[in-house]
Amino acid sequence: MEEFLAAGIWPLSAGWAPRGFERKRFAGMEYDLTSPVFGLRRPEGSSDEVIVAELEREASDILGPWNRKEYLSLVEVCKRNLV
Repeated sequence: MEEFLAAGIWPLSAGWAPRGFERKRFAGMEYDLTSPVFGLRRPEGSSDEVIVAELEREASDILGPWNRKEYLSLVEVCKRNLV
């Protein structure tokens, strides 16, 4: 659990913990990494694009149209462009 908190991953509900860990090779990586296994599966007939759009919509509902980091980034960029 400490590894998740150190990585900024906070549990939102019971049963969030991984079921274990496994070594995986990710695209573009030259070596295997240890990765948590949560036992989640993509619903049949759903594409990555549909899932990402749904998650982005839910995140926007939670965060609102702007989160603090986005706002501060916008302020910094606009400040540089005005000078």
